[in-house]
Amino acid sequence: MDSEKIDFQAVQQAVFHEVAENINKRGRFELDISLTPANEQAKMDLSDLVQQEKLMWDFKIKSHPAMLGVSNPKPEHLIHIVLYYGDKDKNYSCIGAALGTVNTDYSAIELDYIEKRSDAGEDFSGAFMPVITSALTAYARLLNVRYAFSIDKFVLVNPVEGALNYYSKLGFNGPTDSYDSDRRVVYKEFVF
Repeated sequence: MDSEKIDFQAVQQAVFHEVAENINKRGRFELDISLTPANEQAKMDLSDLVQQEKLMWDFKIKSHPAMLGVSNPKPEHLIHIVLYYGDKDKNYSCIGAALGTVNTDYSAIELDYIEKRSDAGEDFSGAFMPVITSALTAYARLLNVRYAFSIDKFVLVNPVEGALNYYSKLGFNGPTDSYDSDRRVVYKEFVF
């Protein structure tokens, strides 16, 4: 597979847009969501949230390959997903972001970092992670079908200890270090 010639960011953009449209059609949220890979505007929006103390982690620093704990820091395999929420006729608000990668043997999507803004509101109580999971599941499915990847796991790297019960309710197993002896993870099998 010559993955160097594939524009994965464009693939992510198309998949994330389709997932957001499907979620919007189902009417899960009062307003609309938008999902996008982190472009320059998204990076500025996330930086503004850090300055306003609504996010803890600086996306620009966390998204640098040397700062990620993921197993495959090649830029073409990084996944930077940003969620916006609002009215299509007015402004969207940045809700949060997730960073990860497709691992080196193309068998898992690893999520190294996920954070929603502290004032995201009731609409996103327990809903941020499922939206991100939906987008990453669709992305994995497309990579498997179109590009012959063999992704069968969704891995959360170094999970927050206080969120283990929540991850378990979402179908994640673990924590375990058997996936990678250098990192503690929770994981779930993709069912396509």
